[in-house]
Amino acid sequence: MQMTNPWGGMARRWILALAACSAAAVFAQDYPSRPVTLIVPFPAGGITDVSARLVAKKLGEELKQPVVVENRPGAGASIGAGLVAKAAPNGYTLLVGTLANIVVNSYVYKDALPYKPLTDLTPVHGTMALPLVVVAKGNSPFKTFTAMVESARAHPDKLTYGSAGAGSVAHLAAELMQAQSKVSLVHVPYKGSSPAITDLLGGNIELAFDYASSTAPHIKSGKLTALAVTGPTRLASLPEVPTLAEAGFASAEVTSWIGIFAPAATPRATLDTLSSAMGRVMANKEVVDTMVAAGGTAFPLKPAEFKTFIDREHKRWKPIIEKLDIKPN
Repeated sequence: MQMTNPWGGMARRWILALAACSAAAVFAQDYPSRPVTLIVPFPAGGITDVSARLVAKKLGEELKQPVVVENRPGAGASIGAGLVAKAAPNGYTLLVGTLANIVVNSYVYKDALPYKPLTDLTPVHGTMALPLVVVAKGNSPFKTFTAMVESARAHPDKLTYGSAGAGSVAHLAAELMQAQSKVSLVHVPYKGSSPAITDLLGGNIELAFDYASSTAPHIKSGKLTALAVTGPTRLASLPEVPTLAEAGFASAEVTSWIGIFAPAATPRATLDTLSSAMGRVMANKEVVDTMVAAGGTAFPLKPAEFKTFIDREHKRWKPIIEKLDIKPN
């Protein structure tokens, strides 16, 4: 009878595993050897897309390979995120992640979400922080946030506000504000922020929550009145607009954010190359100045601190979204 050696199969498996690891290490050392794709899960032209294109240009210069932006919008930024989560973990397909598709969607879309943000994606580097601006019609009877709150308290469920959709950062900011100020507004969700601002300019709604990049030109022309900024400090691009904290509503503070993510199983050496390059990008004065001019601030979190920050964001937003029982548009 022929005897089999049980250790032979195990040895072969170890050899194959070591060979695979060696190949991965060599591959990572050669990274990048071809263009990198950066998936932006939002339409072209918005602040997330514009900032991503600037970052992509500078990242390409650091990596000595083109970084090509590809817009894959839809389902609250979930489609693009799902594509990257399932992409080959080799550093050649990256994601622009935000508060929306990395945190909020986990609780709005729940089991229907085609990826798990905390396990399918890994943070590479933070890029930009974005508070919102609470704006009213230019001919609005109230010119301050406090005056708006007083009017809303006197007339519950009369004032309407627009947002980029149910579960959007703008929607969450408005809900937090209402809870703290004890007012009740009527939510009018839109398919994106542009139609909300268009309707506000046309007088079809009374308020909107949106980014400075969309509202600042209309504020400066007098077509919109800025009531408050939802971030912790005033914006350099709108220095005359007070924060919610200054109006007495600090706990309603909301700041969105943007960062770069990779598929979770991306080799450590590749992630180190990317995060190191992104660190240099975020130290670039042109990048920082452009983000400030667009109504945001630089958000240069490195991988470990970015992950800690995201974990805190999940803990903050999960009970709020579940209490509101927000459903996608």
